[in-house]
Amino acid sequence: MIEARGTLAVLVSVVLPEGVEKFGQIDNVRVSDPLSAIPLATAFASTTQLLAVSRDRAASVGKNEKMESQYQYLAGVEFKQKIEGIVQAFRSMQAQLNQQLVSGSV
Repeated sequence: MIEARGTLAVLVSVVLPEGVEKFGQIDNVRVSDPLSAIPLATAFASTTQLLAVSRDRAASVGKNEKMESQYQYLAGVEFKQKIEGIVQAFRSMQAQLNQQLVSGSV
């Protein structure tokens, strides 16, 4: 499961562990007989889809507030000052490089 980067491990076998009749879970691995494997896979797929929808809905909660907050930051003085500081630092480095080129020390 780790090597395949999977989130779910299913082992289908004719011989099941003691205490498992058709399907069950041993540690973090689901085990199933061959006849139950297809319905079990269908159930897992449906569950995965429901979880994905739930994650998408949770991610969209507060989306407008987050966008507004980001807009306020990008349109604000603090962001402008940070960008101006970066631009000034690059201009200073460029001037130093140009001076070194002119003086022949590079």
